[in-house]
Amino acid sequence: MLKLAVKLLAAWVVALGLSHSPVANAGVIDPALNSGSCCNNNMRGYWFQTPTDFTIDAIWLNSNNGLSSSFTLQVLKFSAPPPAYSNTTTDFVSLGYFTNAAGALAVNYSFNANDYIGLLAVDNNLNSTPYSNQLLQNINGFSVSLSRLLRQGQAADQGVSSEATNNIGAIGFSYNTQRNSVPVSGSLMLLFVGATLLTFARRRPA
Repeated sequence: MLKLAVKLLAAWVVALGLSHSPVANAGVIDPALNSGSCCNNNMRGYWFQTPTDFTIDAIWLNSNNGLSSSFTLQVLKFSAPPPAYSNTTTDFVSLGYFTNAAGALAVNYSFNANDYIGLLAVDNNLNSTPYSNQLLQNINGFSVSLSRLLRQGQAADQGVSSEATNNIGAIGFSYNTQRNSVPVSGSLMLLFVGATLLTFARRRPA
């Protein structure tokens, strides 16, 4: 009976350690192009509220010939949703501002659930921003609604606005999520204890 109890306890400890180990999920947000673009060297994009913790690890601007070969792009973090046009806000932190970029940019921006994120871009070859109308996306199983974000210019510290329209900048990014309820060292300790108990159970006479 004691041997069975030790085995059951060991199995529970091992399972607990595995359930608290980091689990990463990768995904892509990539609004497909429609036939339009805008707006005479002004920046367009989208903003959204994050549904869960995640990290953006690459970002790009779609164009008619694949990924844009020359673009300006900015990643913003807001403290609140940006106001409707024609009001603007400069209440944001610029996490990255890229000029003359090409293809997919390797980045590392981590966000918490319920953060407000904005992405703006302009294709330097087109002098406009390619558009998408795919407003509904999915991040790790959570539905996300993208809202149009705009800037009447390209200065990194210039105010931005939101606008109720189906056209958003066709900016894509890849992301990963990670659940880590206890530190990795804690998970390893649980696994070690579980393995030790199983060894004890095997050696103890019935």
